[in-house]
Amino acid sequence: MRAAASSRLVSVAVLGLLVGSASAHTIVTNVEIGGTELPTGQCIRTWWPNLSSPVQDLTSTDLRCRTSDPTGASTKACSVAAGDEMSVYYHRNVHPGSDVISASHIGPVAVYLAPLSSNGEGSVWVKIYEDGFCSSKMEWATEKLIKANGKLTFTIPSELQAGNYLLRPEAIALHGAASPGGAQFFPNCIHLTITGKGQTALPQGVAIPGTYKANDPGIL
Repeated sequence: MRAAASSRLVSVAVLGLLVGSASAHTIVTNVEIGGTELPTGQCIRTWWPNLSSPVQDLTSTDLRCRTSDPTGASTKACSVAAGDEMSVYYHRNVHPGSDVISASHIGPVAVYLAPLSSNGEGSVWVKIYEDGFCSSKMEWATEKLIKANGKLTFTIPSELQAGNYLLRPEAIALHGAASPGGAQFFPNCIHLTITGKGQTALPQGVAIPGTYKANDPGIL
């Protein structure tokens, strides 16, 4: 369930940065585990100075976590059991009343997982969830996200071995993707301690940056 608004208040200083932010796009603001939404920013790697602006340079390391803290030294982990559902919330800014993303920003969503010890470097990112275009409903994943008030729910793999991980949800807006570099990426990273008795290690994954190219079908 959504936490009370009082538990999601942010400092006046932070809110001041957001006043009049007409160009805001979207960020992951909150994590929900076990049906409880955690306070704004908890377990999420510090947002970069541009807050909710997208990454469009697919060679930039900003494509990993869109953060001002690339080592994650200041981020504490949330605990979740392998096999459990969890959710993240997307909003245009950290104010609890903000909307999700512009309706024009249509595109897919995905969730990746990597060992925390890798800090996201190398071919370590394994996709555990994705959603794109539903032809029967003529609906993009971002449109579903708006209908769900920004809530994206997925399951942690049940056989995954316990340990510390980096979770990377992303939304991709394709409204400007008629030319290379026009797609807008909205990733953020969450620190997780995954518990359980699973024995399966993450397989080799993909590199971010690296896995996406500006001319890839679906990106252009």
